[in-house]
Amino acid sequence: MKLGIIISFILLLMLGLLGFMAYRGMTDPPTVATNTSMLEKKLLPSELPPLFIPITPNGDAARIYNQLFILYMDHHETFLHDLPPKELADTVVNLLIEAMQHERVKPGFLDDHIPVQPGATPDFAEALEMIPAVALGRAEEHYQEGNVARAVLITRAVWALGQRAFENNMRLYNRSQGLTVMLDAGDRLFHWSGEVDPDSVENVRQWMGVVHEVDKVWRNKYELLSRLKPHIGDLLNIARHDEDPSFRIAAVLKLGQVKFNPGGRGNNRVIMDTIEEAKADPDPLIVQAGIAAASLTPEQLRKLY
Repeated sequence: MKLGIIISFILLLMLGLLGFMAYRGMTDPPTVATNTSMLEKKLLPSELPPLFIPITPNGDAARIYNQLFILYMDHHETFLHDLPPKELADTVVNLLIEAMQHERVKPGFLDDHIPVQPGATPDFAEALEMIPAVALGRAEEHYQEGNVARAVLITRAVWALGQRAFENNMRLYNRSQGLTVMLDAGDRLFHWSGEVDPDSVENVRQWMGVVHEVDKVWRNKYELLSRLKPHIGDLLNIARHDEDPSFRIAAVLKLGQVKFNPGGRGNNRVIMDTIEEAKADPDPLIVQAGIAAASLTPEQLRKLY
């Protein structure tokens, strides 16, 4: 008799638990795309000799980079649709070299240009993509003309912008583009620098090995966050557990967009919980992301697409 009562109680308890879980809804589980190793913070090496050495200790590099972005926007159509005149390209190159030679770089010197809002883009448009391309184009011309030293100097200045974009900012676009810039510049440095400094080739090779490893992890997560409909389990995993705040900021902002189409009651519950948790995070940028994600309206979302 007692055994029957116990079994009945257990069955009722299980049914109640199943009913409660059905009411709350299940959350999509994360995939291997956001396993523990993928959520580790990736850093550039501090033990390798630097690929550029500033010579002006108190010089403000961020100020020069800002001049570059203003220059780009002033000639936006020229940069975007035509090859810029040699004089304009050389102005870009000279500013990049000057910035490389200045030691001080304000933290977030590029982040200031992107509002902490879902779907926000930089006010300097494509400058972080086009400026390195223009400078590397001039470096290639100098190399073909036999001026290898000048080509290497320009390429190191481009690398400096990329490394600083990655190391001195928090917003994902700025840091991801910094990796791309380093990859583009580093490839040329690897092939050219040996002609002016043979001993530097191994150092460049080691730098490039690390950058490629970082980029491989970054590209996978960056692509996931860029999807119109990302996998909710992976998105939540990044927003809550990624060791790199850049990815957490981006993921929380993305939650503001997907909250309107969560794919189930369970997902909706955890999305809203995660956004609220972000609003109380110790990191002020994650707090801003949480506030922006919570306040995003359907009307604002429609304007993003």
